[in-house]
Parts: sequence; C-alpha cells; structure tokens
Amino acid sequence: MNDEIKANDQPVDMIEYITVHVGDMLLGVDIAVVDEIIRYVEPTLVPHAPPIVRGVLNLRGEVITVLDFAMMLGLPAAEGSRQSRIVIVRFHGERIGLCVDRVGDVVNITSDDLDTTPCNIDASHAPFVRGAYQLPEGIIAILDIESVLEKDYSAGPAIA
Repeated sequence: MNDEIKANDQPVDMIEYITVHVGDMLLGVDIAVVDEIIRYVEPTLVPHAPPIVRGVLNLRGEVITVLDFAMMLGLPAAEGSRQSRIVIVRFHGERIGLCVDRVGDVVNITSDDLDTTPCNIDASHAPFVRGAYQLPEGIIAILDIESVLEKDYSAGPAIA
C-alpha cells in the first residue's frame, strides 16, 4: 500500500483497485485480494452445484472454484467472450475465480477521494459497497469483496 503526504503532513491511504465490467456495472475490487487474472476458459461443471458456481478449473495443479460474478450481483448469467476474464481472488485461505465480462484499468484512490455509498442504494446492498469513485467513463462502485463472497446465495443475489 502506498502512502501519500497531504499538505498538513497527515498520511493518506492510497488503495489500488482493479476495475471490472459485469453487465452494465463498473466495479472496483481492491487489488490486494486479487492474485491473478486469466483469460476465460470454460470451467468443468460440478453436478448439483448452486447456479452461481460455473464450475472448477485446474490452474497449475490447483483446483479453483469459479463463480458467476454477474449472478452474484443479481444480473443474468454471464456468457464467456473473448474479453471475458476470470479474476482469481483470495478468500479465507482459498483462491476463488470470479467471471467478469472484461477487466479495465487499475486506479489509485485515496480514502479522501472515495465518496460514501450513495443513499439511493438499497440498505440490504450497503454492506457490499464501500463507496463510489468518479472516473471519466463513469462511476465505479467499490465492492467489499469479502462481504460479497461471505453472503449466503441460497436466499438470492448480493445486489439486485
């Protein structure tokens, strides 16, 4: 993590976020939880798995569970394309793959620049969104990826 010094000599936390596109959403994921990003490959189906589980894949000898990030966010199931990627994140000592439509840039955002969660976001979704940040191409919703992954999806998506 980088520190930047403000005019009054108080350090400001600089956090790097990877931007991902899921449906029409532009999302930010803290790069500290991202291990790697790979091209989309069709995972092996797992019988009787919940719908959000796309399957598993063998990544250099490690079995990775691949989740449909769009379905987790209440969108229709993602379809793999040439731009699709699997973002491998660390969660409770496990590596999990999240299917996204495409990956954008890495942006550096200070805690001062991060806007609070918009008040028009449903209260049930608030735990999943850390805040928002304005980019020239749109507003990024900064996700709390751990909260998204901890949710019990048998009751429905994290954000719908």
